[in-house]
Amino acid sequence: MNIKNKERESDHNIALKMIVYNMQKAIRCMRSDSDGKWIWILHLGEYTRASSPPLAVTKETLNIFANHMPERLHRAYLFQAPTVFRGLYRIVKPFLDNVTREKIIFVNGVEDEKGMQKLLEDVHPDQLESVVGGNLQFSYDFDREELGESCS
Repeated sequence: MNIKNKERESDHNIALKMIVYNMQKAIRCMRSDSDGKWIWILHLGEYTRASSPPLAVTKETLNIFANHMPERLHRAYLFQAPTVFRGLYRIVKPFLDNVTREKIIFVNGVEDEKGMQKLLEDVHPDQLESVVGGNLQFSYDFDREELGESCS
């Protein structure tokens, strides 16, 4: 194995560790009265092939979720997914079980009435960022220490 392959493998391992850390942190941050399931909203309006993770990382991420966090996902909304993403999704889709496939919903934008109706059934507009059709005006502040400390 040459140095580039070792670096690439190291980058993949770091990415996977970050994903697992963030998912475990999300579990710790859930309210005690919740059902323990996630609703993901991925705004993909600026997604490009160049910004996508390698297929190996995507496959291993799916494996981690399937084998270590089963049934955590309530629904995943893919908002404004460009054509290139839909093409990549067609590649990944066979690796997903049927139950998971049913939980993935493409929303073409705020003008997509059917998709927005489904999204607003799951998330109240006051808890949904304005960029995806909600009322919440949110700006992430990387300097706020308490964001990282809000859940132990």
